[in-house]
Amino acid sequence: YARGQDLQLKQYTSYRQKQCWLDLDAFDGPLEKRLGNLCYWALKLERKKQEYGLRVPGVEILPAVGAAHQALVLKTIALFKAEVEQ
Repeated sequence: YARGQDLQLKQYTSYRQKQCWLDLDAFDGPLEKRLGNLCYWALKLERKKQEYGLRVPGVEILPAVGAAHQALVLKTIALFKAEVEQ
């Protein structure tokens, strides 16, 4: 500004990753509780419109957001539970 130029601004952006992985192995406790935690976080992250993915043994769903993604994640959790109980 002192040199006769216009004011210049510097803007900083966050490079923090905006996606989250829900991993069955990241939770402690009995299987039923761990699956419940996955459901809870899937619903919470979807409400916040934050990308999330799912990892359970044999399945990996890449991070995304939206009703179709949420349905796929919840269905995968439910089917995993059904397979384990048989």
